[in-house]
Amino acid sequence: TVDFGLFMSDLAPVFLERYVPASLELDQFPLNLQLRVTESDTRHNIYTNGKILKNEGVNWSVQFPKHFGGSCHFFHVSGNEFKTLESHYISIDGRTVPIVIYGQSETQKAALESAQSSLSKLEQLFGPYPHDKLLMYLAYPDDWGGGMEYCGAIKTSLFAISHEIAHQWFGRGVLSSDGNSGWIDEAIATWIDNRMPADSRACLTLQEPTNLANHSPFSRVTPLEAYSTGARIMECIAGRLDAAKALSLTQVLRELVGEYKFRPLSTKAFQEFIQNKTSHNFESVFQTSVYGY
Repeated sequence: TVDFGLFMSDLAPVFLERYVPASLELDQFPLNLQLRVTESDTRHNIYTNGKILKNEGVNWSVQFPKHFGGSCHFFHVSGNEFKTLESHYISIDGRTVPIVIYGQSETQKAALESAQSSLSKLEQLFGPYPHDKLLMYLAYPDDWGGGMEYCGAIKTSLFAISHEIAHQWFGRGVLSSDGNSGWIDEAIATWIDNRMPADSRACLTLQEPTNLANHSPFSRVTPLEAYSTGARIMECIAGRLDAAKALSLTQVLRELVGEYKFRPLSTKAFQEFIQNKTSHNFESVFQTSVYGY
């Protein structure tokens, strides 16, 4: 049997061009994927966030939409008999969003509860879930903290579900334009994990230069500092906006999703969006803690 998938990651790093002709993150294009298992009559299962046009057990055709960027696609073919849990979530816009969970069978019910709770909280904050379904591959034991997000799909542990679902708005809803903007969604998702603190004193911890977005234009690996320094940048911005009684960072991000859904966002555009929406200048924060000057 075969166990094969498009498991891209900006931390590994593994990108789409390992599998199919592709370009950088800002490139969006429709993709029709044809895949056949040879020298085997064993029926395999397929799990994907694309539209299945043909499923013959060893021969598949899957169509991915034109708004998908280079890290959006999820495709997993396996001869393993994974237990699958199917359910749904009722979005605030009235849609019924299918949820399919497979992998670690002992945590599937807990994973479903976590996913539905996260979807509800995030929709209240940032608007309707951007995708038409949620596919969850429970690939790791409970105590393994990592995961990876795709458009309407996640590869995750039970621990990381809320973080990976936050990426459905930031990273796979609002898309990264390149490696120099990949820090944005990790910073936002980690800030959400931290319960969205708003404290301008966090700005005092951002004195040392940190390079999150001043790498080669061909660099695509997200800096690990995006999770720490990046989250403090969000706390700093949120704190300054709250102190000035300006539009909250949560509301700014909700509007960002509305304007940039399925569109690439650069660091420059992100800074300008915040400043234009709030009439506050964050140039010094970005110069020191994002560009590393």
